[in-house]
Amino acid sequence: MKNEYIIVKHVDEQEAKERGCAATLYYCGAGWHFSAMRHNAEVFTNKRKAVEKMKWADKYAGGSSIEGKTEVIKKPEKSKARRQQFMKLTLGDWSGDGHARDEDFFLLSNYDVHRIRSAYKESCKRTGIIFHSAAGARYYNLLPGIDLAEEPWREVWGEYNENWICPEAERILLNDGIIRQEEIPETGLYSTEQAFEIIMRFIALSMPEDFTFEQIVFEAESINAENNGELNVTMGYGLFE
Repeated sequence: MKNEYIIVKHVDEQEAKERGCAATLYYCGAGWHFSAMRHNAEVFTNKRKAVEKMKWADKYAGGSSIEGKTEVIKKPEKSKARRQQFMKLTLGDWSGDGHARDEDFFLLSNYDVHRIRSAYKESCKRTGIIFHSAAGARYYNLLPGIDLAEEPWREVWGEYNENWICPEAERILLNDGIIRQEEIPETGLYSTEQAFEIIMRFIALSMPEDFTFEQIVFEAESINAENNGELNVTMGYGLFE
């Protein structure tokens, strides 16, 4: 197996705190990730090329103004595979007390749902951004010291028919590698599929470095519906009011 290399920058703890970034940054191809998301780091199979890129990245890449020691290291081997956990992320009004429209996104992850829920809360506190209603933020105290009435832009997609991201929140999410410049829609309006990916990256910000997830898309043929030509019958009609 060939060696693989990544480029890292070790930032002084005080500098990291002042800059609002991680103590270890990873070069991702467009710049330095402000968060410790090693799985997004650009991988090199040639160490010499990695060293050349490191010298360039230290001077010119996004985030290069942050002082720190840069080096090329071998990409750590993946830890022993964890048992995959099946879960879903629900977007929209799952409780049905508003517009009553929602969409489920199913996924497999190597961490359980309890750890992922906790990571979401930690990412909210860490970034000052939430992807749910302000009422939920107050209940869980996810934005201590922040008044959403004065800074409503920190609430992303929490209100009816608001499927965009305010520029202030967008800058934070870009800096943390949660959204990517090339993925921002020309219209500024995000789809539920894009939202799923963005929220999972947001969660990943506070997960261990070996965290993985895979979206599962179901395509199933009905036994009795959809005019299949073999069994076109209605079952259970009387079960619904």
